[in-house]
Amino acid sequence: MVNMEKEQSKRTLKGIGIFLLLMSLLVVYKGSYTDLVDEKTTCAENDKRMLSTSVKEISTSCKSLNADIVETNDKEATSIKKEVVGKLNEVTTIEPVETMLVEEEVYDGLTLTELTNKLNRSLNSTMANKGYIFANYTKETGLDPYLAVAIVLEETGCRYTCSHLVNACHNVGGIKGSGNCNGYQGYKSLDEGIKSYLNFLYNNYYAKGLTTPENINPSYAESTTWAAKINNYIDYVKSN
Repeated sequence: MVNMEKEQSKRTLKGIGIFLLLMSLLVVYKGSYTDLVDEKTTCAENDKRMLSTSVKEISTSCKSLNADIVETNDKEATSIKKEVVGKLNEVTTIEPVETMLVEEEVYDGLTLTELTNKLNRSLNSTMANKGYIFANYTKETGLDPYLAVAIVLEETGCRYTCSHLVNACHNVGGIKGSGNCNGYQGYKSLDEGIKSYLNFLYNNYYAKGLTTPENINPSYAESTTWAAKINNYIDYVKSN
C-alpha cells in the first residue's frame, strides 16, 4: 500500500515537472515570437519607407527625363521650324522687278502717247499740245490722224500761226455754218471745235470709204489743188 502511494507521488511530481517545463518553453517561445513579430513589423515599415523613397526618386527621375525630352523636342521643333521658314523664304522671296506698263499700238505702230507726241510736233500756235484729242479719236474710231491734222494745217495755217477763224470761232476745219463767224460754224471752246471737226470728217467721209485727199476733195474744197496740198501736209506730219 505504501509502495503504491510512493509510486503515485512520483508520477504526480513528474507531471508537475513536465508542466513547469512546458510553461517555461511557452514563455520563451512567446518572447521569441513577439520579438520576431516586432522585427518583421520594423522590417515592413523600413521596406515601406524605402519603397516610398524609391517611388519618389523614380518620379523625380521621370519628371527630369520628361523635361529633358520636352526640351529636346522643343529644340528640335524650333530647329525644324527655322529650317522650314528658311526654305519658304527661299521659295516665296521674289526679287523686285521693275515693270513698265506696255501701251497698245494705236496707229502706224505707235502707242497713244507716241502718236500724241508726234502730232504735237506739227501743231503750233493756238493748236499747240492738242495732239491728244486727235490721237484718242483715232484710237476710238480708226480715223487716219495724219489726214485729220493735215486738213487742219491747210485750213487754219496752224503750222505756224493759227488764223482768226481758229482764235475767234474755234473752227479748225473750215466747216461752214450759221452764226457770227462770217458763214463758218462757231464753237464755245477749242476742244469742242476740234471734236466737232473730227466727227464731221469721220461721219461724212471716212466712214463712207472716202479716206484719201483725192476722194474727199470734190465735196470738201472748191480748189482742185486742195488734195495735193493735203498730201504734202500728210508727208510733213509723218516726218515729224
